[in-house]
Amino acid sequence: MIRFKQLFFLVTLFVLSTISCKDGKGDDPQLTEVQIQTQLLTGESVASAVAAEWSVDQVQVDDIDYTEVFTDFALVFTNTGFTTQNGGVVFGSDGTWSFTDDTAKKVELQDGLELTLVELTETSLVFEFTWNETLYGRTKAVGGVNTFTMSR
Repeated sequence: MIRFKQLFFLVTLFVLSTISCKDGKGDDPQLTEVQIQTQLLTGESVASAVAAEWSVDQVQVDDIDYTEVFTDFALVFTNTGFTTQNGGVVFGSDGTWSFTDDTAKKVELQDGLELTLVELTETSLVFEFTWNETLYGRTKAVGGVNTFTMSR
């Protein structure tokens, strides 16, 4: 009889502990799309050996290659801010940013420029925006639909 009680107690304990663990992940909350995209943009999800800076691979405006105009452009995101190098008139040297909705597909910079995220992984960033002016010289910008392909 004692053996039966011990066995019953162990089975009950096992069942209760299994139910309380749910899917084996404990009580950790699931990350939202905004949190996931923020980690990808900022580099928080990337191994420390990889730099958080995004560098230009290709820039197209209305499907025409303008990579040479932005060869030295670099972009770094933090949780609420960003910094750039050689962003010309299009990108300020620094500022704040935020997602415009819960899908985390559009990023608005503090100056009102809205970037549409086409692709975002730990090592690849592709975004688009429309720029209405063409300026050359010290302030580089090309009017039209700009598509930036960047990598870490």
